[in-house]
Amino acid sequence: MGATESVPADVEEQGRYEAVEGGRRDDEARGEGAEPWALVVCGPSGVGKGTLLRALMEAEPSRFGFSVSHTTRPPRAGEKDGDHYHFVSEEDFQEAVKAGAFLEHARVHGSLYGTSLASVAAVAASSRCCLLDIDVQGARAVRASGMRAIFVFIAPPSEEELIARIRGRATESEETLAIRVENGRRELESLDEPGLFDYMIVNDDLESAHEQFFAVAHMALAGEDPAAAGDEDAGAPPAPVPSKEAVAPAAAAPEEIRESKGEKEAKNRNEEEEKGGEGEPETPHVEGERAKGEVAHVSPPTLEKVWADVKGDSDHPRPGPPSPADRSSDWANKVAVVTGASSGIGRCIALELLQSDVRVVAVARRRERLEALQTEVAGLGIDPGNLLPVVLDVTKEAEVLALPKIIGRRWPGAGIDILVNNAAVRRGDAALVSGSTAAWVEMISTNVLAVSMCMREAVANMESRAAGGHIINIGQLRRGGDEDASDGFYHATKAAVAALTDALRVEVRERGVPVRVSLISPSAVNTEFGGAAAAGEHQQPSASRQKLDASDVAAAVLWCLAAPSHVDVSSIGLREAY
Repeated sequence: MGATESVPADVEEQGRYEAVEGGRRDDEARGEGAEPWALVVCGPSGVGKGTLLRALMEAEPSRFGFSVSHTTRPPRAGEKDGDHYHFVSEEDFQEAVKAGAFLEHARVHGSLYGTSLASVAAVAASSRCCLLDIDVQGARAVRASGMRAIFVFIAPPSEEELIARIRGRATESEETLAIRVENGRRELESLDEPGLFDYMIVNDDLESAHEQFFAVAHMALAGEDPAAAGDEDAGAPPAPVPSKEAVAPAAAAPEEIRESKGEKEAKNRNEEEEKGGEGEPETPHVEGERAKGEVAHVSPPTLEKVWADVKGDSDHPRPGPPSPADRSSDWANKVAVVTGASSGIGRCIALELLQSDVRVVAVARRRERLEALQTEVAGLGIDPGNLLPVVLDVTKEAEVLALPKIIGRRWPGAGIDILVNNAAVRRGDAALVSGSTAAWVEMISTNVLAVSMCMREAVANMESRAAGGHIINIGQLRRGGDEDASDGFYHATKAAVAALTDALRVEVRERGVPVRVSLISPSAVNTEFGGAAAAGEHQQPSASRQKLDASDVAAAVLWCLAAPSHVDVSSIGLREAY
């Protein structure tokens, strides 16, 4: 890290370290919020902490100062002793530990790192905000010390991109890379520790990350207590980590599309090369080409009609809901997150929810498909302000964590009321005997892990708002003897979805969260792909059967949502008729 303030470590009586009496200043010495707090910055190696810190120091060197850490690792090319680190021997480091010269110290990646009291005190004495770039172990020690500080965690968009970024630095052996990746996983787990970090920034876009980081840094500079800080406008700092809400840019206007800044990644990489920084992990990219034709939209029943249609005739009355208008109003202006919303079943579900006055967050990876959906919505006369398209990969946890904040920016005070887990993949090279492990992993990531992450964050958001909701998972029915022999692994993932749905229903009941959980399992569905849309299937059902339409699945979703409060629609199976 490029520091403008370094503290020599050459006091003879303590080896090469300087002792500072009373290095941790108490409340009386600091004054009531008059002096800056320290800023503790953590995150996995390669996430881009150095880039953000350098940008801050270059912009305001007179207001921020580094605490230069000590380390026993050898210098890398271009690193200077006393500037980037104080490079010392293991023996000297241990001497300083015994002398109590460190605020915190830990062994990381096989080497010792520590923050001396002297370096922190020197920055504090100059009335600047002290920047501490330390690991999670050190953050725990600083938090336990009681020192006034704001703790921020810089997170990568995904583990895959973090690995690619570390490997791209070409400074690590494969053995060291493996250690750094494993340590990175452990550091990410620290986000679940209550009270450790005040803020999290997902570093998926350089410009956005800078804006968020600068906002938090100025809170520390002003001595603001993060527990008392608000987040009421688009320029507010990132959300507190305990809520697991990563910061998103300000809400787009109704006619704009929310995206993951993929078009800026080349520019950002060039900027990083010019600065000589660590660089940022690649942003999620938009993939796929626009379809050669749009499937005609077939409207299923609306919320007002669905339950009225199943009451039965006068000779065979069935228990019915309140008036259709009453049931419809329950979800009007509520927010539904639909994954895999750019085509097929997901697209149809999104359109029908919009026509029922539900606000829809349409989640998909393909930007051009979401733009097409936006155009279609405008053509149907639907209020475009009720559609929020989000370019997002549901297999990337950091992006899933960002969803509640994105929703809150667009519709202040809103959250996830409905979740439709529709996104799924199926690969042709996934047979059990001859299949590709990569294909299996991809299906598990999307069909099982992503579904689980989305459910977890939806329930957490509902619970945090003391609000009820409905989670609907799209499963799959096996068709019988005409199935392809390679279906086994795919159907295993969908069986997992069914099991997860049942497990979630039990968990929310035990937690007392008023969330209904439903599973809708269609067999073959007619979509633009020619197979079962929920899974991206490509084989055809037998000639004796008529495939289902995506609108049939959408109608089942609306049927679940329109059920009266005393009815829990646990599972619906949809099979094509002979």
